[in-house]
Amino acid sequence: MSANTAVTEVFEEAVDRLGVLDAEVLHDEFADPTHPLHARYEWDDSVAGRAYRVGQIAADIRTCYIEFVTADDSKGRVRRYTPVRYTGDQERLKGYVRTEEVATNPLAAKALEREYARWLRQGQERFGHLKAFIALMQNGEEKTG
Repeated sequence: MSANTAVTEVFEEAVDRLGVLDAEVLHDEFADPTHPLHARYEWDDSVAGRAYRVGQIAADIRTCYIEFVTADDSKGRVRRYTPVRYTGDQERLKGYVRTEEVATNPLAAKALEREYARWLRQGQERFGHLKAFIALMQNGEEKTG
């Protein structure tokens, strides 16, 4: 079993049990030296503290993906877990839920689509700025501020 498969299995069990993946809650579970994922994180507080470990756990949650094949046989990949703040769920303020649950809820799916569209617009804007900056630099013009 690959490390990513083991991580996904632990997260799937946790989301079944808790309903949402919250890195703060998982931190307390993973602190147990017998937990299967304990060794993935830095537990020496002289090196890294709780906030760092919570960030490590949240990063692991974001590395889990669902791979799928569409009706026209093209392949795709999406994150397995979606941050609650992008689902329109006002009751839960933090954590991650299964993306399948978001996709099957029309209101939550629409909220997630809007969020991704916003990210895309921002990324396109940043890319445009980068291209303009590169052009300035390559033309020997220095207009930075």
